[in-house]
Amino acid sequence: MLIWLVAAALGAMLLFPETTIGRGLRRLLVDKPAAALNRGRRGHLALVALIGVMLAIAFAMGREGFIVAGQVPEAVAWFAAFDIATYVDVVALALIVATAVRLKSAIAFVRAAPALLRRRVTSGMRRLRTARKRRAPPADSEGEPWPAALVAA
Repeated sequence: MLIWLVAAALGAMLLFPETTIGRGLRRLLVDKPAAALNRGRRGHLALVALIGVMLAIAFAMGREGFIVAGQVPEAVAWFAAFDIATYVDVVALALIVATAVRLKSAIAFVRAAPALLRRRVTSGMRRLRTARKRRAPPADSEGEPWPAALVAA
C-alpha cells in the first residue's frame, strides 16, 4: 500500500513538474533531503559506515548479533567515560606538577629574601659611610690647572 503512494507521488512530481503539487513534492522529496545530505561531514559518513558494519555483523550472527548490537551504546559510553576520566587525571596531574614547581620556587625566594635584603642594606650603608673623594683637575706642567692653561694659551 505504501509503495503505491510513493510511486504515485514520484509519478506526479515527474509528470507535472510545473504545477503547485509537483513543485511541493519536488521540494519535499528532492530538495530538502539533498540539502540535509550536503550538510554531512566525514564524521557522519564514518558513523553511517559503522552502523552499516554493525548491521551486517548483526544479520550474520542472527539473534545473538542483535543482542550484541543492542549493547554497543553502553560499550561506547563506557569507553568515553574511561577516556574522559583519564583526560581529567592528566590535566589534574599537570596542574599539581605546575603548582609544585611554582611552590618550590616561591619557597626558595622566601628563604633567599633575608640574605638579599641584608646584602642590599649593607651595601647601601657602606655607600653612605664612605665620602666621595673629589678629583682635582689635572694640572699642566707648570702646576696651573688645566682650564687656566687653555685660557693662557
